[in-house]
Amino acid sequence: MRRSTRNKLALAASAAALSLLFSIPAMAAAEGHLDWANQKTIAGWVWDQSSPETTLEVRIEITPEGSDTAAATLTAAAESYRGDLEASTGSPNHGFFCPVDWTLLSGSRFTVTAYTTAGGEKTALLGTIHYDTASVVPVLSEKTDAAASQTDEGSKSAPGAYGPGVSASAASGPGYFGPGAQPAAAKSTETDDPASSDTKNTESASTLHGNETAASAASSAGGPGVSANGPGASAVSDTAKSSAQSDGASSGWKQGASLGSFTTTGYCNCSVCSSGWGLTYSGTVPKANHTISADINVFPIGTKLMINGIVYTVEDIGSSVNGGRIDIYYDSHEAAVAHGTQTAEVFAVIAE
Repeated sequence: MRRSTRNKLALAASAAALSLLFSIPAMAAAEGHLDWANQKTIAGWVWDQSSPETTLEVRIEITPEGSDTAAATLTAAAESYRGDLEASTGSPNHGFFCPVDWTLLSGSRFTVTAYTTAGGEKTALLGTIHYDTASVVPVLSEKTDAAASQTDEGSKSAPGAYGPGVSASAASGPGYFGPGAQPAAAKSTETDDPASSDTKNTESASTLHGNETAASAASSAGGPGVSANGPGASAVSDTAKSSAQSDGASSGWKQGASLGSFTTTGYCNCSVCSSGWGLTYSGTVPKANHTISADINVFPIGTKLMINGIVYTVEDIGSSVNGGRIDIYYDSHEAAVAHGTQTAEVFAVIAE
């Protein structure tokens, strides 16, 4: 009788355990985030935890303001290089930059959301973008309720809010801040000199294109190099071009999607441009034809970009490098000033 009772209790316990097991929903393997949109591109990242080397397809829904029906659904492969993702995903090739032609859609204001169907299961990416076609700089996504509810007391964010497993305390803005985006040992390239490309005189992203650049200020003040209004101001010097072409920086990479046109300026490691810190924000030694400074809400640390055929890596930031501006590192102040202010088409890169 006792053995029979024990058997019945064991069966009941097993049944209860199985019931509990099947009542717990399976954790979705895919996670990702919608980051920003501009006049030509919608950007973000997504990966599959159970298969880190797999390239996922993203579906992006664009809905006109005031409508409940998507006007367009775009698809993109998450295969572009995002170095900031490597530490947590094991592979950096999970970024996506989806081309978009807003002129084909009726209206000027849209809501953008995205999802993936990895493993046959529809998984929404965190982040929602409210895009106005009048914007000339990238519009960052807004945090979802899941991300916004996280505290800054060291708890981890909801999956995908700032990147896989990134603490909410490591981020401070509405967009995406990937793993390693704010290393503790990093030094900001800021200076009080008004001629610097990274001054503390913070510019508004919305007026970025109309502001005088650091290179222009330095040159007009009698600094070395070519005047921003003189011959050659709109082009990189022949020496810089030759150096860039011989650098071989594009080896191993192929051009990806166009990310739109960005304002580019030059800076170096001198006391005028960056207080002579000697290190980038990410803690690396800056190199010509390699290092660029960008808004890490738009291009997180480690992102690779192709500009004028050269592949650069985002390693630095600057207080005036916001939204649609990119600062290109040169090994001399003369070359930085000679760069002047340019408008360049920027491309994502994909590993060959």
